[in-house]
Amino acid sequence: MRPWKKEQSLNENTLTAIHEKAVPAHTGGIAGAPAVAAAGTVKDASATTDVLEPAADAAGLQDALGGAALGSAAAGLGVGGAALGAAAAGLGLDGAALGSAAAGGACPQDAEPAHADAAHADAALADALAEKAMLVLEDGTAYEGLACAASGEVFGEICFNTSLVGYLEVLSDPSYAGQIITMTYPQIGNYGVNADDLQADIPALRGLVVHTMCKQPSNWRSTMGLPEYLKAQGIVAIEGIDTRDLVRHIRDHGAQRAVLSTLDTDAASLHRKVLASPSIVGLNLVEEVSCKAPRPYVHKPCSRDFALAAPPKPRYKVIAYDCGAKRSILDGLVRVGCEVTLVPWDTPAQEVLTASPDGVFLSNGPGDPDAVEGTYRQVEGLLGKVPVFGICLGHQMIAKACGARIEKLKFGHRGGNQPVMNLLTRRVEITAQNHGFGLLFESLGALVPSMSGWHTEHEADLRFWARAGHAPVADNERFGQVRLTHVNLNDGTAEGLAFLDIPAFSVQYHPEASPGPTDAHYLFTAFARLMEGRADYLDIDIAKDRLAGWRFDAEGGGNPAGSGASASNANNAANKAAKAGNAAKAGDADKAGDAGTQTALSSPRADIHLQGISQGGGTAHA
Repeated sequence: MRPWKKEQSLNENTLTAIHEKAVPAHTGGIAGAPAVAAAGTVKDASATTDVLEPAADAAGLQDALGGAALGSAAAGLGVGGAALGAAAAGLGLDGAALGSAAAGGACPQDAEPAHADAAHADAALADALAEKAMLVLEDGTAYEGLACAASGEVFGEICFNTSLVGYLEVLSDPSYAGQIITMTYPQIGNYGVNADDLQADIPALRGLVVHTMCKQPSNWRSTMGLPEYLKAQGIVAIEGIDTRDLVRHIRDHGAQRAVLSTLDTDAASLHRKVLASPSIVGLNLVEEVSCKAPRPYVHKPCSRDFALAAPPKPRYKVIAYDCGAKRSILDGLVRVGCEVTLVPWDTPAQEVLTASPDGVFLSNGPGDPDAVEGTYRQVEGLLGKVPVFGICLGHQMIAKACGARIEKLKFGHRGGNQPVMNLLTRRVEITAQNHGFGLLFESLGALVPSMSGWHTEHEADLRFWARAGHAPVADNERFGQVRLTHVNLNDGTAEGLAFLDIPAFSVQYHPEASPGPTDAHYLFTAFARLMEGRADYLDIDIAKDRLAGWRFDAEGGGNPAGSGASASNANNAANKAAKAGNAAKAGDADKAGDAGTQTALSSPRADIHLQGISQGGGTAHA
């Protein structure tokens, strides 16, 4: 495969020039963008400064369009000649001469089969014919690129997600309602789209920003390419911009309003529009993504079931407030034996209590928690009367029910690599998160010194408690003592609460690992134990529980989720292998050893489980 940098240079420089000559209706590609727009800085995919340098000398590009110069230029870029020739022919240029010129100067290490060149030709031609798109931020900063999904113009809060994989779960997470997502990983869409990974039927995000959109995915589960899916869903997306620069800008200047458009590519015009658009602060986005009426949640089989044990028979009746719940979170409840009924975000507390559930779950969701009064007012009537578990927005709803204050974070936590310390166990969990607001722990009430290491003053940076080795307790005037259980190790914000006088707890992150690690899986088990009335519901060995529910043996006899004993499956498989090897007689040792190895690895994920146990035990401690 050609080096990514070289292929990128061809797309942005050479093919933009071809595009501008062959398709007059789409003039002014990335290479020809103005240095500075009236609304602010315009940046392209190769620029990380405020001034946009021309991609190539105009005279040189003119010669390139003639044929030979472009061939030698392509060779210098390490680009296969046949693909470039085919692309030029499709644009009505001298394809034969162009192709031979490029092929003649191509580097040997860049040679590829003809079918690969044809594939690159298709992609190059698509890039050359793509319409322009523009992203403009509230502060006037502008980025010009190419449209890679539906056409349109959308407004929302610009944010970024640091996950390396799981882009489909991110795109379909209802918590992204009202937002334009920037993916920090450079290539998105390379394993296509599979409906099993969707977290909701209809994506709630406003738009998508990527560096490179993969148009030719390769994965056995893929049913279509990501651009096709986005177009079908009417999602506007842009590629070909420097996402690293954009993310640094957001981190430095904070989350802000933005507009993404393929219809208007004038930076000054778009800047005026974004300044007139509504802010996400004070906006109730939950009512847009919540279910409209109560309904039972039905767990559906998927293409991953070969690696998962069947869910256990339901033994807990749970009512879940749907504030934009992800399917995988609801599946996590099902896999610890919950029969889940979804209810709208503003369902009256008395209506829920009349149904006599074993527990109430408060889901994740989008937007400003202060605007979701219809939920947290109902939570006030539920706390202390039924076991309650909240995740993400649900955590904030519990905090609001306690009278606590919520702050807007500078740029939020979004991705699958947020380190969180469990102050009770002193273990560190790598977590998946998606939120832009956070709880101010000090607003819950004064510290209880005897339960907070005799400290009497709150600390603004909660990493203090991780260093001190204490899980502080606040005295809340509404619901009694509340313990801080989890702290974000990146910025010292609150990540978890446990109530000491009523059966309730919550976390700010997503424990279901879609996408993300499985370190926090134990929280579903904890909820089941809370509904059983166990005081030690959070006292769980997360290194064992993190892989509970996976199937590892050849017989498919994996343990139910939440049993905490699934690690034994991998050990049993390893023991079979050892016994087979030990039983080998002289002269047959190799054959017996091979048989033992096959026994141990007969499960599709036996090797992953063995590796996971080692990683879990090695990385869980702070």
